[in-house]
Amino acid sequence: MKVSTDSCLFGAWLSKMILPNLPNIHHALDIGAGTGLLMLMIAQDNFIKIDGIEINEEACEQALSNINQSPWSHKLRLMNADVKAVDFDHTYDFIFSNPPFYENDLLPLSNSKASAMHDATLNFDCLLDFIAKNLHIDGCFALLVPYHRFSYLREISRSKGFFVKHVVHVQHQDGHDFIRSMVLLERNNTEMHTSTIKIKEKDGNYTCGFAELLKDYYLFL
Repeated sequence: MKVSTDSCLFGAWLSKMILPNLPNIHHALDIGAGTGLLMLMIAQDNFIKIDGIEINEEACEQALSNINQSPWSHKLRLMNADVKAVDFDHTYDFIFSNPPFYENDLLPLSNSKASAMHDATLNFDCLLDFIAKNLHIDGCFALLVPYHRFSYLREISRSKGFFVKHVVHVQHQDGHDFIRSMVLLERNNTEMHTSTIKIKEKDGNYTCGFAELLKDYYLFL
């Protein structure tokens, strides 16, 4: 199964820049774990327990294989389930997600609105309701979203009682539009910190910022 560059960037940002600076993070949840990439990247550098939920059986099998072959399998747990059908008896300190529904969300906004979401789709509203229910009152969560949907995410999050603490807008190269936003949210209405990161230089080489963030995860960087 494919691993995207923006997913790797998101995992490195969480593992290196976010979690080390958050106090009292002991138990995290990955919504839409895919092949386990984010769980494994975070487990590599952080001493926390991580649960993952993945609805796709094939992806879940791949993730389980990856986890079992890693040195961190003792602190990772995976569930093959639909988040809308899961009931936890505890809350999480930190929740993160790069959910697959964003693939459809890359369509122009007018087309997205014209395509009604069916009940099996995990849209922003469902995702935020799930997070509100399962996130500790002092916890925070992070999402990777298409850049053009960041403003909408910020708006709907406010309606659910969440506020953007930090956002990094991702650009592929100079002269290109921003493609993704890595967003950290919490219940406290603090000032939003905004920054940017560029993946590649014009010559096609990775930027120093990207290389520094990903050097512990890419074999030939």
